[in-house]
Amino acid sequence: MILMRKKSNKALRSIIISSILTLVLILSVLQLAGVVNLFPFAVSDYHTGISPSSINYCNTEHKWQDCWEGQRVPGTGYPNQEMLPDIKYVTSFSGATGGAALSERIGIVGNLFEDDWVEVCNPSRAYYNVYTRTDPNSATWDQIVGFTWSDPDKVVVTGGTGWRTANYNPWGGAEQEIWVSPIEIQLKGSFVGALKVEAVWEFQSVWDTWEKTMSIDYAYLISGDGRINIEGYSQYDVPMYEIGDTVPIYVSADYSGPTADDTGRWQLWAFPLRGGSGRLLKEWTYDYFRETYQWTLPADAWVRDASDSKWRLELKNTLFSTDAIMVNTIDIIANAPPSPTILTSPEIPQVGEDISITMSANTNINTHEKIIKFIVRGVYTDDNYQFVYKNVMVDAGTADPYTASTTIHPPRAGQFRLQVWAHDEAGRQSENPGEKVIEMHEGKYRLTILVKDAYNSMPIQGARVQKIGSEEIKYSAVDGKCWFDLDQGSYEFQITKSGYRSERKSWTITDGNKEVEALLTRTTSTWDLTVTVKTADAETVWGATVKVGGTEKLTGEDGSVTFTDVVEGDYTVTATKGTLSGKKEVNLDRTRDIDIIIREGGIVPGIEGDYLWYIIGGVIVVVAIFGIMYYRKLKKVRGTGKKKKGPGLFDTILRGKKKR
Repeated sequence: MILMRKKSNKALRSIIISSILTLVLILSVLQLAGVVNLFPFAVSDYHTGISPSSINYCNTEHKWQDCWEGQRVPGTGYPNQEMLPDIKYVTSFSGATGGAALSERIGIVGNLFEDDWVEVCNPSRAYYNVYTRTDPNSATWDQIVGFTWSDPDKVVVTGGTGWRTANYNPWGGAEQEIWVSPIEIQLKGSFVGALKVEAVWEFQSVWDTWEKTMSIDYAYLISGDGRINIEGYSQYDVPMYEIGDTVPIYVSADYSGPTADDTGRWQLWAFPLRGGSGRLLKEWTYDYFRETYQWTLPADAWVRDASDSKWRLELKNTLFSTDAIMVNTIDIIANAPPSPTILTSPEIPQVGEDISITMSANTNINTHEKIIKFIVRGVYTDDNYQFVYKNVMVDAGTADPYTASTTIHPPRAGQFRLQVWAHDEAGRQSENPGEKVIEMHEGKYRLTILVKDAYNSMPIQGARVQKIGSEEIKYSAVDGKCWFDLDQGSYEFQITKSGYRSERKSWTITDGNKEVEALLTRTTSTWDLTVTVKTADAETVWGATVKVGGTEKLTGEDGSVTFTDVVEGDYTVTATKGTLSGKKEVNLDRTRDIDIIIREGGIVPGIEGDYLWYIIGGVIVVVAIFGIMYYRKLKKVRGTGKKKKGPGLFDTILRGKKKR
């Protein structure tokens, strides 16, 4: 009996150990596949929704000294040769002071790797250069840190400048790291664009000494993406409100970032155009939101005899003003001057020409306050760019109607809205401006070209359209259209787009505007892929990072994003947002729409919803098999003849070992 119990306990231990090992094996497979996340120290994504390993990794440029043998390729070796960590940097609010006027600390470290016993030259020391660039259309970098200097108006340097001695691994050997001491910088003020750092090393050989820039690294100085408008109005509208009215300001904000002292991410400001300090209306310490802020106009929102009754509302992130609109104020709307009448010439203005404006307005019949000036504004309708805002005094000796004239000079082709307000001696302005939509032309007639895919007749975005015989080039917009302003005559165009056969087309302009189509034939099988990211509760996810091949995009408010002109083939499509992730395998043999479910720790591609029960069922089957094996063996060892029914697996586990 004692021998049987020992054998039973031994069998039970074997079953328990085997079950634990099986469970560990299954959990390990699920961890690798992304179904569960067993690692408690997961790396933060800094609230960007983008993995830190993909923010600027592989965007680093390295330059290697020709005679310095044994340089590893970028991204290998220990530690990584990148000089900046893989994060995005943000700088301060406009006009901030103290700690809020400085960016977070940015650490910079230069290192090299030797992997050969014998070198023809050796680095002895190095120094850092640091640059910023805020204009994406410029190739010029603004240097803020040099060999023995730094710009005190733009940067604070910790660690000093100048030569830094090269340090060698004390263990020596064929493979060793060579490094110089790091520095830390904090940018002053508001920047958006890019940061570039260089490590310039001095090399020595038996015969010579020289300097060489060995590595260059970049980081993003990012801006948030935010928009505001008055509910019920477009961005170029200027609605009027009375003192005490509530202004509904709709705020749409995406990623921003904290300041150095970890204060807010978004701020809503109001600035009186009559002059004076701005007022902070609202501050948000988070991003990715859609909210309506109700601003009640204070008693001094409108001041009698002020030069301007409007307020400029600005949405600022930690870098600069990302969007701005205007509202008009008044004591009583019924006392506003009437809307002006405006006349313009020429009828079809060309780029480079001035536009003449004649305006007139009467006094308000209730107040009889004199009109003393007109306010003229010009704003392009495609991007809300305001190119003119000026005062025009009334003509001397005029009264009811009061008149004035002026000229404006629109800077480019396109449609803009001309707005004119009458301003009386009390400081009141027209509730509704005199308005006119004007199109600036580069020729008398407009040729609109719609570029389409010959296979599915869908519009093609980003096609390059060049007018032959000139340097004029346009790119098709989201709707596949671009346009040229032309005089009468025949014109030839070259149309190109990656993945399509180039086409040359000719059209003739006679006596009016013209719309034409250009069909492009594919040279490779490319398709569009639309991905919608959802949670397990079927809610769409805004701001998720979706990656197809080597391309990453963020989902919009509807949780979807479209990748265009993706080459036919098999892809693993991944989606992440914070600690949620998911992926799906897709065979792109035609234009497709797919959904990806993201969960904590991710999911196995193809294993979603009810499929997870297959895994659970598999675990149960494994445990059951071991139980049956134990039961059969237990019955066998209890003797011959009539087999007695032995205790079950769970009975044995629960009862434990009995005392003799």
